[in-house]
Amino acid sequence: MYGAVAHWESTRLKTVVEGVRFSPAPFMVKYDKLIRDEIPEIIKANGQKYRTHIAGDHEYSDKLREKLAEEVHEFLEGPSVEELADVQEVVNALAEFEFGGTDELEKTRREKAEKRGGFEKKLILDEVLD
Repeated sequence: MYGAVAHWESTRLKTVVEGVRFSPAPFMVKYDKLIRDEIPEIIKANGQKYRTHIAGDHEYSDKLREKLAEEVHEFLEGPSVEELADVQEVVNALAEFEFGGTDELEKTRREKAEKRGGFEKKLILDEVLD
């Protein structure tokens, strides 16, 4: 080779620069999303490396809302008890973060059910006439 000219060795998938071999960069997927607490250990057990950071309050609040939308979408696309449990997990995390726990959420849910009922009767409102 002449100077600092590099070329591609297609049979070895390596780059050669002045006689020094460099492997291509490892494949990396960027996520930028809230994950469950044990996901890093699962990634590590699979022999993969990862990078995480601890969200501040504002970022955490935003990411919880994004995660709720993601989990609701997944449930709507393929209803299952697992997907609904994911929705509930995010709702519980939101209640914990925003209101200090699920007690206030459950109290409000009960009060609304007492005043307006639940959804057991499967009622669909078609129209309201004056």
